[in-house]
Amino acid sequence: MEQMPFRVEGALARVLGMPAEGLFVVLGEPGELPSLRCVLQRPVTTDVSMVLRVHARTGIPLASLSVDMSRGDQVFETRGLTLLAMEGYSHLAAADRQAVESRVWSRRAYVTASPA
Repeated sequence: MEQMPFRVEGALARVLGMPAEGLFVVLGEPGELPSLRCVLQRPVTTDVSMVLRVHARTGIPLASLSVDMSRGDQVFETRGLTLLAMEGYSHLAAADRQAVESRVWSRRAYVTASPA
């Protein structure tokens, strides 16, 4: 697992608190994007809906997904990260598209969370 910097915006930071262990990239099956896993220091006290975005060092968002946490949850692990702006590569063969996705994903630098 690879740990990534995790930036939480505004009031959402008060609801989530700080991650106890950080945010980690969890490798999945070959050809699939990894998932993101985070353990919070304490359970959330209210239902939370947020959007996670994976950014390049330059700040450009590379991937995103929505996460819902219920009151009492202390851990989230995502599934289904979607790389942004990949529609332009739909004409490529599957192997070529995976190569492009791999290059884009390799530019990841940090993750942000904002209210959904």
